Amino acid sequence: MLPIGKLRKTGGDAWIASQLGSTIEEVSDEYSRFTDNEKYTLFTLYAIFRSPLMLGGYLPENDSVTYKIITNEEVIAVNKNGSNNHEVRNKDGIIIWTADDAVTHKKYVAIFNTNDGASAKISVPWTELGIEGAKQIRDLWAKKELGIFNKEFTATIKAHSCLLISL
Repeated sequence: MLPIGKLRKTGGDAWIASQLGSTIEEVSDEYSRFTDNEKYTLFTLYAIFRSPLMLGGYLPENDSVTYKIITNEEVIAVNKNGSNNHEVRNKDGIIIWTADDAVTHKKYVAIFNTNDGASAKISVPWTELGIEGAKQIRDLWAKKELGIFNKEFTATIKAHSCLLISL
C-alpha cells in the first residue's frame, strides 16, 4: 500500500498517537508525513518494480501534489507495461532501476538519491544499461523532453528524491 495523501479521515487513534509522541488531536485528519520529493520517490519505486499501486489515503481530500502523482499516465505505464525490471546500481545511497516497455519498446530508468542532506550529480552510462548510441530522454514526471544524449545521462537529484526517465 502506498501511504500517501490523507491517511485518516476522522478521529485519532490513541495507540498511534502514543507511538508518535503526539496527541489524538494531532493525528486526526492526518496527511502523510512524506515530503513531496519522498512521495515522488515512493511512487517511482513502486512503478519501476511493478508493485500494485494501491493507495492508502482518503482520495476525495488528497492534496494537489498527491493527485498529480497518482494520475500521471506516463508513470502508471511504467508499472503496467514494464518488463525485465531490475536494479542495476546500489552504491553510496544512489540506486538505479531499469525496465523495458513491452508495448513501446522504450527503456525506463529510475534514479534515486536516498542520501540525507545534499543533492547528488549522478551519471548513468549507457554501458550500465546495456545500450548504445544517441537516445532521446523524456522526464516522465515533468512530462517533457530533456534532449538527445550520447553515451550517458547526467542529472542532479535532490536528497530523498528521484528522476524517472524514458529512453
